[in-house]
Amino acid sequence: MKALKYENMKARNHKNIRTRSRDFMFSCSRDRGFVLPLAVLLAGILLSIGLAIFSITLKELTLSSSGRESQIAFFAADAGTECALYWDVRHPNFQTTIFDTYTASESALPKQTFSYTGGSQTFTVPAGVTSVTVKTWGAGGGGATNWGGTGGPGGAGGYVQATVTVSPGENLIVVAGKGGQKGDTPVDNGYMGGDGGGYSGVFRGSVIQSNALAIGGAGGGGSSNGGQGGPGGGTSGLAGTSASSGGGGTQSAGGSGGNQAGGALCGGTGGSNGSACGSAGYSGGGQRGVGSSNPAGGGGGAGYYGGGGGVYGGGDGGGGSSYATTTATSVTNTAGSGTTPPNTSDSDYASGIGVGGANSTNGGNGRVVISWSGSQEGEHKAVPQGSNAFCGGEDITLPASGWDANTGWDSVVSEANAVTTTFDMKFQNGTCASVTVKKDNGATQIDSRGYNSCDFSNQRRVERGLRVLY
Repeated sequence: MKALKYENMKARNHKNIRTRSRDFMFSCSRDRGFVLPLAVLLAGILLSIGLAIFSITLKELTLSSSGRESQIAFFAADAGTECALYWDVRHPNFQTTIFDTYTASESALPKQTFSYTGGSQTFTVPAGVTSVTVKTWGAGGGGATNWGGTGGPGGAGGYVQATVTVSPGENLIVVAGKGGQKGDTPVDNGYMGGDGGGYSGVFRGSVIQSNALAIGGAGGGGSSNGGQGGPGGGTSGLAGTSASSGGGGTQSAGGSGGNQAGGALCGGTGGSNGSACGSAGYSGGGQRGVGSSNPAGGGGGAGYYGGGGGVYGGGDGGGGSSYATTTATSVTNTAGSGTTPPNTSDSDYASGIGVGGANSTNGGNGRVVISWSGSQEGEHKAVPQGSNAFCGGEDITLPASGWDANTGWDSVVSEANAVTTTFDMKFQNGTCASVTVKKDNGATQIDSRGYNSCDFSNQRRVERGLRVLY
């Protein structure tokens, strides 16, 4: 019995052990199914938090970078403003500096005027300018003293306008002609014709005919028998009105001479006078003749080819021809009419210029006007890299007068009437500025746009603006 009881108890214990083992295995399987989703959930939460932190950090970095790029663009705008201020304050006539881009009328264009001085003059082409417009009025011929009547007047000078190609920094030689001298008061029964006028012209390199860019022909001198000197200008100058007058110069030869023929850049002398061609006055006017028993002849006007001198006995001087180089554009070539020069309504004309002298009156001097416009309207002129001398080196003080703060920002400069200058700047760090200067009635407005990159295709290109009014 004891043995049987022991066996039964052993069997029950084994059964209990197997039951607890199954329960334990079921419990472990159930725990393992709960932990895996929990781990995935926790990993997702941590990943979301990490991504959020990364996104915030990235935005902070982008914002910081944008602020830096914006600051760089502002510095570029400020540099452009300071450059414009420097030139405007140091050079009050801003339109005559290197930043020449004009959109206003012709009267607002920068220009330089040359009047008769007795010698040649120099025009230096501004930086950035590749073409100039030249206007020339040749001098008028001198009026003669009378021979038993009224001394003849001199002929008017001609007019040429042409646009020619030039190089920045190039020096052009400018000649403004001398008006023909009048016939002097009779001395020892001598009666004098008028000198021929001198041409007005612009030359490249030196004053020789082959270097001419534009020449305005001069009028011939009058004779003492009342005849009128031939007007200068046109492709061929005009002959005097009296018999045996000098002929007008052409594009290939001087005018025929009653006394002496004209030549390259000089007029022939009037009879009776054996002096060389063009010795009477500056820029080639032919010398007047002196008459004792007959009326004196007038000198020929100078030009590309000069007019011939009038014969002894009362011939008038012929007018000189005008000229524009074959590469010139927008050419106007007009001869004078009688004693009246052409294009007197031009804003650059001054009273008396190129007028033929009346009886015993000097002819009017010549004139040359050179204007330029830099870039065409709407374009920008770039200031060369490394040209630090253009925009620095000195402290500047704004003028005390000018802008009235009470008028407000928008009423200082009239957009319709302002003379506008625009230029670009490129800095060594790859940034750029575009600057516009507007001037109207003593007020100045500077608008400068700075860019952190000169590459317009750069999607991170930032623009910042700065305005100065005074």
